[in-house]
Amino acid sequence: MAQKTNTLKLNLGCGKDIRKGYINIDCIKGSKRIKVIDLNEFPYPFEDDSIDEVLAIDIIEHLENAKKVIEELWKICKPNAKIYIRTAHYTSHCAWQSLTHVRPFGLYSFNYYNIDDEYKGKSLNNTPLNSPVKFKIKSKFLFNSYYKYTGLEYLFNRFPKFYEKLLCFIFPCGLLEFKLKVIKC
Repeated sequence: MAQKTNTLKLNLGCGKDIRKGYINIDCIKGSKRIKVIDLNEFPYPFEDDSIDEVLAIDIIEHLENAKKVIEELWKICKPNAKIYIRTAHYTSHCAWQSLTHVRPFGLYSFNYYNIDDEYKGKSLNNTPLNSPVKFKIKSKFLFNSYYKYTGLEYLFNRFPKFYEKLLCFIFPCGLLEFKLKVIKC
């Protein structure tokens, strides 16, 4: 009989969104089902290559060093682990509304680590990032409830570079969603 392996899944910055089957993490104790961890302190209390899935819903914009957080998540995740990130787009009023937000994000914020990106591990000015961290961006999606039924949301996602270069301040976006796959060679 095959031995069942444990799947470890993290729900970062869960707040009141307690999910069954996940280790629910927040910096403020809210219930017995929350593990209190300050996500601004490194290293995280998990073994390297031990996590199968990470949910980071509306949390990364609150953290002081997003680059360090992404690198730490890559370190503790197993190869092929899934990371789901949802955050406010930089044109959203939500991105700037909260005093607890440290920085906003755009569609290309995680491309530095994307194995399929044209820059492949280099910044936009062509300097190497000197990081072993690699992801495959499985999907990225712009959400805006105002445009959902007009067809504009579809067009923004169909032509994302055009949207972010020319239209994003005319038609601000609400949220961004990223689905990343951890790549370790």
